[in-house]
Formats: sequence, structure tokens, C-alpha cells
Amino acid sequence: VPDEFWAEIEPVLPVVQRRFHHPGRRRVPDRVVLAGLVYIVKTGIGFADLPRGLVGCSGYTCWRRMHEWLEAEVFDIVHERILDRLRALDGLELDTAVVDGSHVRALKGAKR
Repeated sequence: VPDEFWAEIEPVLPVVQRRFHHPGRRRVPDRVVLAGLVYIVKTGIGFADLPRGLVGCSGYTCWRRMHEWLEAEVFDIVHERILDRLRALDGLELDTAVVDGSHVRALKGAKR
């Protein structure tokens, strides 16, 4: 994960305090987990297939942290920041838009 991109994301991530009694094992660093998530998205592999030795954490750790970040709305905030930065650089082109409806069920087709 490039330093510039990490600098945008790190302040938005929730801070999780370790328990004082019975703290358990230390959490995998957030930057390592983000690298695992980026690898999963870029390659299209499943969480269970993530090579632990390549990124430094398991797919299950990435999955849990992703859900933790989804609840904290981290991705929404980062998305808004990226869009703001693109607008400031005049790099956001809204003349062409792509809408993906592959995740919406249309049983027996849609009514026309």
C-alpha cells in the first residue's frame, strides 16, 4: 500500500484498545490487512485462498477487519476523500458513468 494512500486511510480507521486482563494475541497491523484486502480485490481470489505468507495475514483476518471497517463506515469516508481529491485535481470525469446491476435479483425479469 503506497504511503500516500495509507496517509489518507490511517486517520479514519477505528482505534481498538487491547484488554488489560487476558489481552490475547496482538492484532495484525491495519496496513498489512489493507494490503491483503487490496490483493484479494485485484486478483479476485476468495478470502480463504489468500496466501498468508505473501501478505502477512490470513484471509479470515482480512474478512473480519473488513466487516469491522464496514461497520465504522471507513470505506464510505475514504471514497468521499478520494472523490474530493479527484475533483480538486479536475480528474473526475462524470460524462461517462457505468452502472452495475449484477448484484440485484430480477426474478422472472423486470416489468417494463
